[in-house]
Amino acid sequence: MSGPVKGKLLDLAAQQRAAFLLLALPPAALRKACRRLGLSFPGYRLEKIPGADLARALAEEYDISPRVTRLIDEDLDDACRPSFLIPAGSLRPPLVGLMTWLAAAPPEAAVVPLLWQFFGHPVEKVRKAAASALDDYIRFLGDVIGTVQEDRRDSLPPAGAPDRSAVGGSRDGLRSRLKEAESRASALARGLEAQKALLLEERRQAALKEERLARVKEDLAESQVRLRASEEARSSLEVERDTDAAEAARRAAVEATRLARLVESLRADLSAARRREAELLTRLKADASPAHPPAPAAQERPREPPAAFAVPVLSPEFYDSIRGWELRMVRTAFEKILLLSQDFTHPGLDAKQMQGADGLYRIYVAQDVRLFYRRLPAGRIEILSLVDRENLDRYIRQYRTRADA
Repeated sequence: MSGPVKGKLLDLAAQQRAAFLLLALPPAALRKACRRLGLSFPGYRLEKIPGADLARALAEEYDISPRVTRLIDEDLDDACRPSFLIPAGSLRPPLVGLMTWLAAAPPEAAVVPLLWQFFGHPVEKVRKAAASALDDYIRFLGDVIGTVQEDRRDSLPPAGAPDRSAVGGSRDGLRSRLKEAESRASALARGLEAQKALLLEERRQAALKEERLARVKEDLAESQVRLRASEEARSSLEVERDTDAAEAARRAAVEATRLARLVESLRADLSAARRREAELLTRLKADASPAHPPAPAAQERPREPPAAFAVPVLSPEFYDSIRGWELRMVRTAFEKILLLSQDFTHPGLDAKQMQGADGLYRIYVAQDVRLFYRRLPAGRIEILSLVDRENLDRYIRQYRTRADA
């Protein structure tokens, strides 16, 4: 039992396989083979892929598995099936070798120029092969010419021989020899006609190959034009992207400068608030002197003592959280921070402690925006993050995870 059939292109390199596939299969057949094998080009339609890229992909997949090899060989068998068959023994070996060399040109027009070039080739093996081909060609021509001349000699009486009719020779013998010569000449003529027909078929096949090669060259030129266009488009997009990135960086720098100025302004307001707090404390101490007797108990109304000014500490997390907000919202957040520093019990803040998160508080900034902070020792508060309402639960979970760690 014979083993599996070996792929005809396994002995070739991948580049040679791709070249042969590109010459043997038209673009439609290449795309069909890619679909059969399930090959794809991410981001591109198969109809837009040049034939050279399709052939290269098939060449790389050829030796992956016996199934892939068999499928590609079947496509090549369909595309390269000849329209004729050369019967065994109908041509002599020298003529077969010569026609193999000259598949697309008549021998009388191409043998001499080719041999002339091969005789001057620097490789000795090429020169010897040219000399051997010349000997074979001459021997073939000699055999044909000799056969024709022999037929003619056989059909005529030898020079100087007496006339057989005059001496009583048999005319039947001459007739039989003449018929035999005519039969041989007819057979030779039929052989020459068959060879001419075979040569014409070879020329037709060569013309088809040249036409296919011209289409391949056109496809290659078109693919190169598309490639240059895509490279130019990509360069243009890269330039536009760099320009947009530079503009975004410039806007970010301007925004950072503006926010830095806003922070400086808030710090100045904070310093002024601290000075006012010191003045209020001084006045309170002066008002608490014995020279002013306390009011009667019946007229006193209990009042919550004013909250001390808390120094806000803006964390890096807070600066990161305000980058995505509009300027109006950031300004509102800083106003709330200033109000929180002056009085964390102010009803406009709606300050609440988060359950399950030790030390975490939040205040109202806008309809769907909250500001998280925590209290520090020495009368300070740490501003943590500006969070929208949709991310409140996620932020609390992250805070708990950081606290547990």
